[in-house]
Parts: sequence; structure tokens; C-alpha cells
Amino acid sequence: MFVQSKKSGGIRVAGLGIGSYHGGWRALFRPSLAALKTFKQFLLVTDGDTTILDGLKGQVKVLVQRCLWHIPHQRKFALWKDRQHVARKSPEWLHTMSRIFAICAIRTGIEDEAVIQTLVATKRERLTALIAYCRDHGCQAAATYLENAEADWFTALTHRLEGKTTSRVERLMRTVNLRINVGKCELYREYWWSTDGALNAVKVRLAYYYNGFDA
Repeated sequence: MFVQSKKSGGIRVAGLGIGSYHGGWRALFRPSLAALKTFKQFLLVTDGDTTILDGLKGQVKVLVQRCLWHIPHQRKFALWKDRQHVARKSPEWLHTMSRIFAICAIRTGIEDEAVIQTLVATKRERLTALIAYCRDHGCQAAATYLENAEADWFTALTHRLEGKTTSRVERLMRTVNLRINVGKCELYREYWWSTDGALNAVKVRLAYYYNGFDA
């Protein structure tokens, strides 16, 4: 799902597709490419799925921001991979999770350039220290995850742009999921959506609720 934040508030659904988690983005972005090329600065907030950028590669200049909501939650999964070294709710687990939430806590409305630079520098130092802590305690998966996310962590802040999380998209997708899930057992197989049918139904509903189309 691809949504745009509106100046007047709220969001507009700019693209929708149903398929595998990794992939399908090129077709989703295609109708919006002409409009996207008119932006001087185009901020794309993602959950870290690198295939999203494949749909825009070489066509649109993009500033990427990792979703600051996803980072702590995905970090929990990385720590789960490292569970033989760090048990859940152990002192080490609590230390790393408290640090990651603190690094992700970035308030909006900061305009002073010197303050922004100092804030980013401080948070990068804390992130570097956290990565080293993970390495020292055998949490290789958690350390690698943080290293991969580091480059796109503070993009919105350093460019003074709005957009830190994909929370609005998550809420929208939850609503869609609740409307699509009719039945999960074999008894209801005859009532299951086809991919095209589900996509068409969702497009109509979302256009009505978010894009101002009275279908």
C-alpha cells in the first residue's frame, strides 16, 4: 500500500496491490511516477522492505526514512534470533530495548539547525554504543539489524521533513484485513475472495473513505 500525507491532514491512497510481501512495487508506483518526478524532495517512509525502492530505482530521487515504529518491534525479532545469548526480559534485553526506544524518540517541530545536528550526533553516538554492546553480548542478529537501519534513521529530521512512521498505513491495512477476512477454514472456501475481487472491492472502499470518491 502506498499512501501520501495531505497538507490539510489525513492521507490519500496513491496505490494498492495484493501479492507477495516482497515485490509488486514497480507496478504499484507506475501510475504515480509522473507526479513523483515533480517533487523536489520526495520522502519515502518504509518498514525496511528494500524491494520498495526497486520500483523507483533510477526514475525518482528519493529520501528514505526507516519507520521509527517498526525499528523497536523488528529489533525484538532480531533479539529473538539471538535468544541463546539474551533471554527475554533479562537485564541485557531490557537494556537494549530501553536504549532503542530512547534513540527512536524524536519530537516534531525542531527547527534550529544547530540543535538538529547536535541531536542527531548524540543519537548516532548512542546507536554506535548500542551496536557495540550487542556485539559484546553475542547478539549478532540485533547488531546487524541496527547497522542496516542506521543510514536511513534520521533522514526526515536532518531534512526538516514530516514523516517518521508508517503508523497510518498500518492502521489502514488493519482495517482492510478485517474487511477481507471472511473465513479461514475449508468450510468457507467457496466464499473466499479471489485476488482480483478482493483488490477491486478494497479499491472502491478506500477511494470512498480516503480519496473523496463517492462510489
